Amino acid sequence: MTILTDDFERRLVDNTQPVRYFFLAQALHHAMHTGLFNALKKEPGSTAEGLAEQLDLDAYRVGGLLRYLRNEGYAVLEEGGWTISGKALEVLPFAPWYEMMVGGYAPSMDQLGDILADGTRFATRNTTKVGEGSCGIGAYDALPLVEQILDPAMANRPETSSTWAAATAAS
Repeated sequence: MTILTDDFERRLVDNTQPVRYFFLAQALHHAMHTGLFNALKKEPGSTAEGLAEQLDLDAYRVGGLLRYLRNEGYAVLEEGGWTISGKALEVLPFAPWYEMMVGGYAPSMDQLGDILADGTRFATRNTTKVGEGSCGIGAYDALPLVEQILDPAMANRPETSSTWAAATAAS
């Protein structure tokens, strides 16, 4: 197969999108995990140096991450200061999924080839991050169920009656 055809650039972009999203998931996870997005939300117009000092990070690398996040639409540079974008504000509630899936299972993904070859081994994971993310995600499924159990008026609503019946029958 000849790689250098007239549509090479289009095919290159199309076929490397998974790589782009891999890097983006990592960058978003670390921007949330280190507190960078929260700091930008709290103090719009911050410099990379100020953010780095506040978060005990390296200023040069924070600047690099912010430029990457700007390219992807998650940070805005205006008059020398950085601000969180609306797109980044939308991703913040999903931080637990990033914590568990990106932070927790990153070692597993790195070991995938090895465990495919050796069926006796299991991939490792960062169990702390898996647990923290899982707890955060649990707020989205466990809390509504508890609220339904504690609120008898919910039992009469059609969309919750089957959940309510199953939850109360078990108790």
